[in-house]
Amino acid sequence: MDFLKSTIKTLEKAGIEAGASAPPRYWYSTGNYVMNKIMAGSFLRGIPQGRITCFTGPSGSGKAQPLTSKVLTPDGWKQMGDVSIGEKIITPSGAVSEVTHIHPQGKKDIYTITFHDGSTTQCCLDHLWECWMYDSNKKTHTKQVVDTKCLIEYHTTTWVMNHNHPIYVDVVPPIEHKEVKLAIDPYLVGALIDIDLNDGTNHQSPLPLDVSEYTDMCDIDNYTNKLRILSMLGHNNHESHILQPYQDGSIAQRMELIRGLMDSNGIIDDKGNVSYATMSHRLATDIQQILWSLGIQCAIVAKHCNVDDITKTDLLPSQFILTINSKEPKELFSLSSKIARCTTSLHEDTNQYRRSIKDIRFTSTELAQCITIDHPDHLYITDDYIITHNSFLACNAMREAQKAGAYVFVLDSENALDDEFVSKLGVDINNRYNYFPVDTIPQVKKVVSEILMGYKDEYGDDPNAPQMLFIIDSLDMLLTETEDAQFDKGITKGDQGQRNKQLKAMLRSFVQKIKRPNISMIVTDGVYRNQDIMNGEGVWMVKDAVKFALSQIGMLTKLKLKNDKEDARKVTGIRMKVEGYKTRFTQPFQTITLEVPYETGMDPYNGLIDVAVNMGLVTKKGSRFSIKGSDDTFYRKDFGQYAPDILIEAEKLSYQFLEAVLDDDDVVCTEEGETSKNRRLAKKTQSHTNNDEENKQPTQE
Repeated sequence: MDFLKSTIKTLEKAGIEAGASAPPRYWYSTGNYVMNKIMAGSFLRGIPQGRITCFTGPSGSGKAQPLTSKVLTPDGWKQMGDVSIGEKIITPSGAVSEVTHIHPQGKKDIYTITFHDGSTTQCCLDHLWECWMYDSNKKTHTKQVVDTKCLIEYHTTTWVMNHNHPIYVDVVPPIEHKEVKLAIDPYLVGALIDIDLNDGTNHQSPLPLDVSEYTDMCDIDNYTNKLRILSMLGHNNHESHILQPYQDGSIAQRMELIRGLMDSNGIIDDKGNVSYATMSHRLATDIQQILWSLGIQCAIVAKHCNVDDITKTDLLPSQFILTINSKEPKELFSLSSKIARCTTSLHEDTNQYRRSIKDIRFTSTELAQCITIDHPDHLYITDDYIITHNSFLACNAMREAQKAGAYVFVLDSENALDDEFVSKLGVDINNRYNYFPVDTIPQVKKVVSEILMGYKDEYGDDPNAPQMLFIIDSLDMLLTETEDAQFDKGITKGDQGQRNKQLKAMLRSFVQKIKRPNISMIVTDGVYRNQDIMNGEGVWMVKDAVKFALSQIGMLTKLKLKNDKEDARKVTGIRMKVEGYKTRFTQPFQTITLEVPYETGMDPYNGLIDVAVNMGLVTKKGSRFSIKGSDDTFYRKDFGQYAPDILIEAEKLSYQFLEAVLDDDDVVCTEEGETSKNRRLAKKTQSHTNNDEENKQPTQE
């Protein structure tokens, strides 16, 4: 083998040096010691230098609504199926946001949610809601973000129904629209629209004399004729309604319309309760929609009324009573006599001003989709002005990398890693943190290559150069240039498989460029369902386009955390099943389950006590634990004081294989029909809301 010396010299001149394989020079923690163990074979290390780590799993992002659901835009309502990328959407805060991604969900089981004021909307079981649910420990309602499954479980519990603790959803604030040019002053429309054309007076009371303070009322007939021409006045009170331009006016225009209505026909009882009465169902629903758009709660009650109190036999057609609940009831009127009768405003944070859920039931199976908008809270407004909601481990890794002094570079294709979110998870966005919104694969390559070239020019191969961590969230949402160009042209033809090829080529390049410098990379990606589970790959599979370039793949499955002693059904956080799907540093397919409470986030020691029991380091006796070789016992809640010592002992046995045994009934699936629990849940809601043959329990596949 004498030729090797000369061959090695030739290769060295070509820039290819022979030597030993270099292990990672340093590691970051994933934020949890047990997760470190299944990813890297050690409790004390997790994310390696010079490698690409991926967190993946079923997205669970099917926060879908049927294509027929409405979404509020600056130009009015638009059906979900007609929403496109770049569409302007109005958020509950009144801001205008933009749709950044559309996620078709295929056919989904659709549930209709009905609120106490008659408003309704439709969504799938995975749809997220920002709502107020009763906390039995705090003895009050607290704000939570939960999915429809959780709403159903909470809503149908006997304890909730017996103790009258419904689920509440906030009412939208006043929604601003552009001022529109109107043929008649909106106040006059409100004051005159519900008069009796036979005698020229309102059904409840004569037209208020004070109305002359606001406009010239000398020619009432002229104005009523104009209303008739505009088709807002019918031949009788039952046909009155409000034209759409008056419903879509600015906040000031809509408030003037409401004041005209309330001055003319508004009612204030002895207790200060505000209502409005009309014979027209269409007018009642028009007024209700306007009040909802102004952030004012309103419910409609239909009733029959007697002609007089003597015969009590002749009934007038149904009268529609609107019960109105406003933060500032005085703002609904212009007449001083009515303003004086109004009570003080309600406190903004009381449940009295929120919508409560009355009913949730399965209604159909149909095509659905969800949208992502570029707003920090990801909320938008759907049917009847109802507020509805829109990386975790990557953020934990960012925080740990910053603790080690690393610079963090975030490439976000989902608009998911907003500053508020990552800050809550402990990331310092003001120190060694750089954020890049990206849309396409070439943009990601450009950002990473420019940073790497600058890094190489400044530090060369210095092993003491600063550490850097790249986060790409996510690969799934990245477009090719072809897809991007097709969108600009308004067409969708696909890219003939170029996307997977480009992703594969990009990741291969990253593998080569980051293996020597002090650089680590984390990517997030989705998975697809295994169509042949007999092949041994499991339920979920990672795309081949990305699988082979990655050194570590952590497969996550979302579960529900329930540890409320007083309410066993209450979801207090997330349980995550994490599997070391692929790793080059330890045995693959080790699995653990972690608990992440909503209020406290992930504990780095979470899961360690169960692993210690599995390893024989800790013995469990009923509800108490004891360390091997010690007679002292402790409860789970006191584990923290023993955790550091147990961690040291566990690290000595880190070669042991970990596997968690899970209760399948706890798994929150991303597609319906996946577990028996979903079928039981659908059956439960059907039996709770339907007892007749017309609403039989649907069969789910």
